[in-house]
Amino acid sequence: MANKVTTREQAPLPKGVRQAAGGHPGDRVEAPAKAEGGVSVEHAERDVAAAYLRALEDVSRRKPIKDMTTEAIMAMTRGED
Repeated sequence: MANKVTTREQAPLPKGVRQAAGGHPGDRVEAPAKAEGGVSVEHAERDVAAAYLRALEDVSRRKPIKDMTTEAIMAMTRGED
């Protein structure tokens, strides 16, 4: 289902999307952009400390250089073959 963006640059969420996200009228939501395109609809975090901790945990799970071990990266930075 497609919706129009209003003159206030708002896009209403269809009922099915709200229900899938567990949202209710008056709830705050976030729609972060995804690197591959599009957005995801999520509840806005009420606890700032919990949101910060979750962001740190997300960063710790990322692998900035894929298919390389820590040892290989360290050898590369030291100039070892």
